[in-house]
Amino acid sequence: MPEVPNLVGLSQDKARNVLRDRGLRMGGTATRESGSVAPGTVLAQNPGEGAELAPGSAVAVVLAAAPRVTVDEDCIRHNPGNIAAKQIGGRWKIVDGSHWMMDFGTDADSAKKVLAVLKAYGADRICYVSRPQPPMMYILNGDSAPSATAATRQRLAAAGLGREDCIGFDPATLDLESGGAGVTLVSDRSRMIRFRNMDEAKKAMLVIRKHGFTRQCFVGRPNPEFKYFLR
Repeated sequence: MPEVPNLVGLSQDKARNVLRDRGLRMGGTATRESGSVAPGTVLAQNPGEGAELAPGSAVAVVLAAAPRVTVDEDCIRHNPGNIAAKQIGGRWKIVDGSHWMMDFGTDADSAKKVLAVLKAYGADRICYVSRPQPPMMYILNGDSAPSATAATRQRLAAAGLGREDCIGFDPATLDLESGGAGVTLVSDRSRMIRFRNMDEAKKAMLVIRKHGFTRQCFVGRPNPEFKYFLR
């Protein structure tokens, strides 16, 4: 009979594949808030590792959920069905009807790519940490954080964007480093964002935890014209 493997610490998809390879399947799922691992990580399982089950039996799991975080967010809403990239007075802009949202100067390519990202994820708001000259920006659809799916990849490909330029990070490893004239948000993989002060940096951490972001993405590197996050 198949022996139940250890699933704790695996993502939900990885755990499902491991069970399938053993001739088992994932059964009921529950969630528990956790700020130490990425949302969707297996926190517990039943039955535990080493149990013997009949082929096709189910293993129930408890998945990590992003902790409920209260933070005042600075977002500007737009109508996702009404946005467009237009050249106005020799400058490329993303507009919502007659409202100018973003200005890309002569960079038509970046304007069109950002438009494709906003439409692919159905974003209806662009949010900022500490305007003016915000060190961090992100997009939302309602109160939901964007997540890459087969459908979003198809929409991006149809718009000619191709593969997104993203860097993954583990939210559990995020930390703040003070030094010089500011504070830097760092992960185990990279130095991510430089903030002017600790208040800005702490707010950014709260935003990331609230929405369960695990990837930072860019349009137009180096010196990206637009940045966004995915969960």
